[in-house]
Amino acid sequence: MVPTEGGVRMMKSILAVAGPRWRKDLAEASPFIRFCEPEDAVLTLAQEPAPWNLVILDREECGLWFEALLELTVNDTVGRTPALVLDDHPAPASVARFSGESGPLALKNACHRTIIAGRGRTADPGLIPPAEIAQGRISNRYQPIMRINDGHITGAEVLARVLAADGRAAGPEALLNAMHDPQSALSLTRMVMERAVSDHRLGHLGGMQLMFGFNLPLDVLLHPSLIRVVEEIRLAAELEPSSISFELTESQPVEDISRVRTTVTILREAGYRLALDDITPATRNLAALIDLPVRAAKLDRSVVCDAAGSAEIRRFIRIVANSLDREGKALIAEGIEDDATLRLMSELGVTYAQGFLVARPLPAAALRPWRQNWSGIAPTGIARIGVKPALHPVTDIRTALSGVR
Repeated sequence: MVPTEGGVRMMKSILAVAGPRWRKDLAEASPFIRFCEPEDAVLTLAQEPAPWNLVILDREECGLWFEALLELTVNDTVGRTPALVLDDHPAPASVARFSGESGPLALKNACHRTIIAGRGRTADPGLIPPAEIAQGRISNRYQPIMRINDGHITGAEVLARVLAADGRAAGPEALLNAMHDPQSALSLTRMVMERAVSDHRLGHLGGMQLMFGFNLPLDVLLHPSLIRVVEEIRLAAELEPSSISFELTESQPVEDISRVRTTVTILREAGYRLALDDITPATRNLAALIDLPVRAAKLDRSVVCDAAGSAEIRRFIRIVANSLDREGKALIAEGIEDDATLRLMSELGVTYAQGFLVARPLPAAALRPWRQNWSGIAPTGIARIGVKPALHPVTDIRTALSGVR
């Protein structure tokens, strides 16, 4: 519950990047402000968004980090932390401005307005029509993926956000909803990839030896123009195909395995990496999908969350992990948010982890400083795991999976 003073809501847990001209007024306005340098603020928000009720950004003090810090606050459909911009220049409609006033009362009033402005801009997936999404601006996030046995960051999943013309933001679900036909799906996939290429050209993604994973709906995977479009984008950016991974999403069930195998084989032979995405015990043709020439499979978030309380789910994970391991393939768990889940996934044979325990989805400009400061033991408990995966021999995955529903 946010306390009030004289009918005005007071904020606690305020993170501020502010120059000398603002610090005195800010310090007087609230005892709960933590001041830090711009790069430190990026790293702090990337690792722990939840505790912050408000982020105050002095545009002049933020310098080149300003856009990244904005992306980590009001424009982030995951965190949606309210932001307060201290400057006299135009700011996005979703950001309250603190100018023309000074002192504690002004800050209290501005904080109150920011709560409304900062959290009121994110739209539910269904509220932005597909036509508006197709005309909107793509803004990618990059969520790091960690190898569990040594804490090394090996890649990042590309998670697209759509910013509509009026400033509303919508996440990956809205993007998938807009992929209502094969041509629309290919067009939006191209937009996401071109946005990533743009981030690469700006110097945000290169030189880190990471593999970037793009979600690929079935409609796009089987589109006759897919390979031509992908190659055009890659060659124009001078990227190695091995730095790009495509994750076959669950937006539609796989019906024709032979067609999927043909396209997957062509992409694999061209040097691209491929993975199955969002697998669950209900995934149809799972054994046949695992037999495809993919490098990995990713457990759906629901499976990861339910594992601790379900012996059946744990058995499913062990079976899949064992099958993939025998084929030299990896198993990734997404949605890992605490030490206990990470340890359990390791015990069950999962080889890679993705989730808020490692890092939240980051704007491009924040990925490099986050990676440079990553020690492999930043999230409590990662260094203590050291648990050998408990793989249980299964001679035939089809037989084993038949008992898991």
